[in-house]
Amino acid sequence: SYSEASERLEPDETAYNNNCDPAAARMVYLECQKLNIPTTTISRSAAYDCPFTINNLNNLRLKCNHLLASEIYEGNSKAILTLWNKVNLPVWNPGRGRLPPRCDKDWFCKFFRVTIDDEEGPRATDSWLRSATIYLYDALATLNCVEAYQE
Repeated sequence: SYSEASERLEPDETAYNNNCDPAAARMVYLECQKLNIPTTTISRSAAYDCPFTINNLNNLRLKCNHLLASEIYEGNSKAILTLWNKVNLPVWNPGRGRLPPRCDKDWFCKFFRVTIDDEEGPRATDSWLRSATIYLYDALATLNCVEAYQE
């Protein structure tokens, strides 16, 4: 976001990647601006505007048999399962990393649009994983590196 006080762009510290090391994020933003290094920031809102289900991603992977599609599918499947395991831990557990307390099971189900049977408990199943909605932020960031797709 733009700070009128400093007349510079500053990192959104509510974004997970900036929240992991806020001091480093501030330094990168500041140094890039001081050295006139062009940067592009992709808002998470852009990713939220193009939701994708894991199942659709899997179908794409199977249809085109492309390495990138497989990497995106496998990376996102692994990430969502890792996150699911973290939100099931108590907020004081160091295994949650820097995951904010608001990110609990209810948040997970709402954000990824999944319904989890109470009998399943914290165990992940193929049925809810296939229906989970994901947001391909990393894929959008990668596409932005290709000049033809920047606009």
